[in-house]
Amino acid sequence: MMSNVDSLSNILSFAQKSNSKHFYYVSSVYAAGVDNIECFEEPVKSSKFYNVYEESKVAAESLVVEQCKAFGLIYSIIRSSIVYGDSVTGRSLKFNALYYPVSFVRHIRDIYLNDINNNGGKKSDECGVYINDSGTLHLPIKIFLPSAGKINLIPVNYFTETFFAILNKPIVKEYYNITSDCPKSMATLIEYTKTFFNIEGVDVIVEKYYKIGVRNPAEELFDHFIKAYIPYISDERVFRRENTDDLTGGIQSPEITYDVFDKCMTFAASVDWGKSLFAD
Repeated sequence: MMSNVDSLSNILSFAQKSNSKHFYYVSSVYAAGVDNIECFEEPVKSSKFYNVYEESKVAAESLVVEQCKAFGLIYSIIRSSIVYGDSVTGRSLKFNALYYPVSFVRHIRDIYLNDINNNGGKKSDECGVYINDSGTLHLPIKIFLPSAGKINLIPVNYFTETFFAILNKPIVKEYYNITSDCPKSMATLIEYTKTFFNIEGVDVIVEKYYKIGVRNPAEELFDHFIKAYIPYISDERVFRRENTDDLTGGIQSPEITYDVFDKCMTFAASVDWGKSLFAD
């Protein structure tokens, strides 16, 4: 089976043989590693990463640079932060990243609503889950984060606008960061989620050194779901973007307000979080 590295190498070879003038590779700002708070538009200097995904992006970037230099091919590496749906329409073709934690909350909510509505709420009572007088589901989940970092989110319409601006300008830089200058905290996104699903009781607790202690079943389930995303929902890194701003005139990513969040999640719900998006 051909590896991703082999596939990229073949694509680079094809670009060289077809006399391409410029090779663009879409990477991730999270290839920057964890050594520095400020992450510049430059070759990766870090040797420490949160996971294999980040390491694979660095390996791919290195291959692009190596082969493009060998071929005499101009290259640009475009690093993006986390992309979600269209900020105007709410539409999306993918429901990962931002959508995962939100769908986790939805999944847990539905488990307890089913228990309350169909099983007398026995398990819910044991966990302190109930529907209050206003019809809001009380769902006691404490989310522990090691830092009060932010989540760098950009809508797909901003990403494509910026990406094509880079492609269509004669200015040539080797690295571009496409990111947001107004990243949101996990606490803010949880407030959005609580409003969207009409729930209460979900709280974010920031404490670097903590003893979690006994967790209720809802918390254990959410902890399991969210584990891989902790580095990105409490991220203290700042992604510099001078090259991108110089080229685009400083066009900023739309802020993910509650209205934008609501549009995106309403669309996700309308297509069953992607399951019915391409259904006949």
